[in-house]
Amino acid sequence: MKFLKPLLGVVFSSVMALSAYAQQAPITLHGASQFGDDHAFTKAMVKFEELVKKYYGKPVNFVLHKNSELGLEKDYFAYMNQGKAVDYAIVSPAHMSTFSKAAPFIDAPFLFSDLNHWNKVLDQDLLKPIADEVEQKAEVRLIGYAGGGVRNIFSNKAAGNLNDLKNLKVRVQGAPIWSRTFAAVGMAPTVIAYNEVYNAIQNGVINAGENEAAGVEAMKFYEVAPSILMTRHAITIRPLCFSVKTLKKLPADLQAAIIKAGKEAGAYGRQIESSEDQAKLDKYAKEGKLKQVPFTQRAEMQKLVDPVMAAYAKEVGKPLLLDFTGWGCVNCRKMEEEVWSRPEVRQRLAEDVVLVSLYVDERTPLAESEQRVSETTGKKIKTIGQKWGDLQAQYFNANAQPYYVLMDPAVEAPTALNGHTAYDPDPSVFMNWLDAGLKVFNAAK
Repeated sequence: MKFLKPLLGVVFSSVMALSAYAQQAPITLHGASQFGDDHAFTKAMVKFEELVKKYYGKPVNFVLHKNSELGLEKDYFAYMNQGKAVDYAIVSPAHMSTFSKAAPFIDAPFLFSDLNHWNKVLDQDLLKPIADEVEQKAEVRLIGYAGGGVRNIFSNKAAGNLNDLKNLKVRVQGAPIWSRTFAAVGMAPTVIAYNEVYNAIQNGVINAGENEAAGVEAMKFYEVAPSILMTRHAITIRPLCFSVKTLKKLPADLQAAIIKAGKEAGAYGRQIESSEDQAKLDKYAKEGKLKQVPFTQRAEMQKLVDPVMAAYAKEVGKPLLLDFTGWGCVNCRKMEEEVWSRPEVRQRLAEDVVLVSLYVDERTPLAESEQRVSETTGKKIKTIGQKWGDLQAQYFNANAQPYYVLMDPAVEAPTALNGHTAYDPDPSVFMNWLDAGLKVFNAAK
């Protein structure tokens, strides 16, 4: 025993020393990107790593696996859900549809009228309820939002109008809403792994795909599809995600640093991609590698897509909230800033309804074929804004903004579930109206 006591003391001291070392040893986190250093998504993730180190103030190691080393975005999401291999990554909302049917609405076709509208949605955090659902069901937290690239159709066939798109074999994202959307336009959509698109076009399996400029550049799609049809059918939103299983194991101050850094890194990524988007297309056009083909039938394309979006909203089990608004509407902005920004209202808007904002002062011209004389006012309808204003006047006998109507997407003609509401800075008024309409909608299911 006299021999053992000092030995045991040495062993105990060694164990304590090792334990102290383990506590001080840097934590290692693994990230994944489909792309290389030059892509905006990768740059956003590098910025995330830098910000975490800054806000945490203690040693932490990051290992970022680039160029699809660990597979594709759908694989990253599965890994984060399982809590293995990948701790953080930027992932398309389409890969979240297994856990949340509403997730693909995050950047669905024709959801945003332009970058200004897109930025407002993100600034008001209207996506939070969807993010909460993904976190609850998939155990993956959306800590920031990158993206900002406008999506167009790249093709190995010349195409300049809707007729040219008929039966065009096009690769789309995996969420059902994308296949249904492009089928409604008359194309032949197919789901193919992102890293197989180049070869699929080269070998004649498909003719086209849809992507933002950064993706076209990174994957060199212009080599096999030298024409890009400027449909501007969607604006990319790519959530920066973090595994909840990993997050729960980390110190509280590191968790806080990750959440703070994620939001800022997402905004950084959006600024990069949105500012570089058109410049990338112009660069390859100047080099003769990618021809930008004008597309003047966006309004007609959206008209074909709208019923699909409405049907999907019905499938998801949500009513449509028609928001008759205007770019120059002061009271509309006050409602968004003072009422819609409230957590309880924000949750309803993102979780319980499909929000459709109709700008009555939008000056984008309608196609000649869609221009008409209003049956209500007798005036010529020439712009998208006039079209929405006429719809408001025809079905709701109103022309003031803001003007809010809840309707069942299964009903072809716009019909209010419970009347309308308008400008009122009292959040309870808007909430009570929303809840009353939702009660009517749910009772009719």
